[in-house]
Amino acid sequence: MQKRSRRRSMRLVAAMLALGLIAAACGDDGGGTGNATNTGGSSSGSAKSVTTTVVTDTPVKGGTVTIALFSEVKNLDPLKATGSGGSDGNRLFPIYGALVTYDPVKAVSSPLMAESFKATDAGFTKWTLKLKPNQKFSDGTAYDAAAIKANWERAAAADSPCACKSIAQAIASMTLPDPLTVDLTLKSGNATFDNLIARNALNYIASPKAITDKVDLVNKPVGAGPFRMDEWIPDGKMTLSRNPDWTASPGPYVDKLVYVIQSNEDQRVTGMTTGQFDGFYTATPSSVTTAQKDNKDATYASVAVNLGQTFVFNTTKAPFDDIRVRKAVIMAIPRDVLAKDILLNSIPADYFALKGSKDFSEASALPKYDAAGAQKLIDEYVKEKGPITFTMVVFQQTLDQARAKFIQTALDQLKGIKAELAVGASGDNVAKITSGKGDFQWTSWGFPTTDPNVGLYNATHSGQPGLNPSNYNNATVDKALEEARLLGDPAARAEKYKIVYEQLAKDLPFFPYTITTNGYVYKSNVKGGVVYEDGIPRVDLLWFKK
Repeated sequence: MQKRSRRRSMRLVAAMLALGLIAAACGDDGGGTGNATNTGGSSSGSAKSVTTTVVTDTPVKGGTVTIALFSEVKNLDPLKATGSGGSDGNRLFPIYGALVTYDPVKAVSSPLMAESFKATDAGFTKWTLKLKPNQKFSDGTAYDAAAIKANWERAAAADSPCACKSIAQAIASMTLPDPLTVDLTLKSGNATFDNLIARNALNYIASPKAITDKVDLVNKPVGAGPFRMDEWIPDGKMTLSRNPDWTASPGPYVDKLVYVIQSNEDQRVTGMTTGQFDGFYTATPSSVTTAQKDNKDATYASVAVNLGQTFVFNTTKAPFDDIRVRKAVIMAIPRDVLAKDILLNSIPADYFALKGSKDFSEASALPKYDAAGAQKLIDEYVKEKGPITFTMVVFQQTLDQARAKFIQTALDQLKGIKAELAVGASGDNVAKITSGKGDFQWTSWGFPTTDPNVGLYNATHSGQPGLNPSNYNNATVDKALEEARLLGDPAARAEKYKIVYEQLAKDLPFFPYTITTNGYVYKSNVKGGVVYEDGIPRVDLLWFKK
């Protein structure tokens, strides 16, 4: 374990030294290193990246599955959650279940606790949600249409802190023709509203009785998911037991689910090899490769996402309210070195759009590495407004700190610009970034885009401060996104998304730096590994092969 940590430290030092050599070389030829070309939708390199584990045996019940996660959350109330697979989605699902789950391979949402969820008019403004019968919350109350309505109205309230607030407020009315049906009317059409629900906290329903009784859902959640929480030791572990009342899927099969927080990537990998964990979350290719090498027949249940790992500029605050500074920073970072030496042989991102996808456009290219060009832009800015200083919001996990230090070192090669690092707990940082107050200048963040109508819309459409942390506002982008929502044909929508990606390449409110694959590595005796949306594990389907 210590050996792997030392290797990571050595890689970081080597990368820092490489930056000095790169900067010196640029003084001679004025050019960059050139980035490796992104050739596909996976960053897993030689790792086996699959969306599901192929199950050929009959699942059996029993056992405790222990999974290592990279960061803690500070909240279990859907109202204060994001629903992201890299944040709180992996806790929300076992506790609350999900109305629908989005399959990024088939590009469709499938009902889980819902029986069906479909548009009922040609303009996609009217939708009907039908629930499966005989479902109930852990407090014994019915999981029904009234519960959906109560949760979604709570999220839409004027004082709602939910990042999903603008989505909930897009619902003009809800009527309940029977106890298991919700008829929705949207304020404007949305051809994939079901996918939108799958991506955010509206997918996770809390007990209305618990809400009325003012139960502390942040720490004592009351849901109807496949598991019930027994114990939660923040920054330690969470223990959950099988919910005997769960009926939405054949599982859960395991008796208990244990999540352990381990922010050190190497220790998550080593922990599975030594038997401490049965699986772990990762988006790091070399971790998958190492784990599969050290654990024969280990599997990787994963999904490739676009914009999964980005750096976000607050475009409403100096210095990043100036396009020259945003562009200069991107040009100053050798993304190929970052991907290879810090992100452990990941594939660097060269475009906003995922190459090979239907919405890919060559015009969505990111600025190439060019330290000399970056210095010229900085000099222009400094001459007008003075030296550039800013603070990077950095998450507590070791890999995020390594990324931040690498970028800080890259910028130190230039004159007139200085970056400071502010490392904070994941929960605190998430709350700051999604608060809508714009109380930051720069942060690492993810807009995992499986369905562009969801991830891309949330990241770039104006008027969504909790979902669009860069506070980006562009009329061309808004128009293209709104038009795409009215199109039932995926190919027609893709043409609209090309417009968005091309405009992002001009405005640079954020930038992807690597192509991301999110997922879970499981030992060979753990079967049923499946992820939905942007990498949320279907823990109800996990089981042990005896």
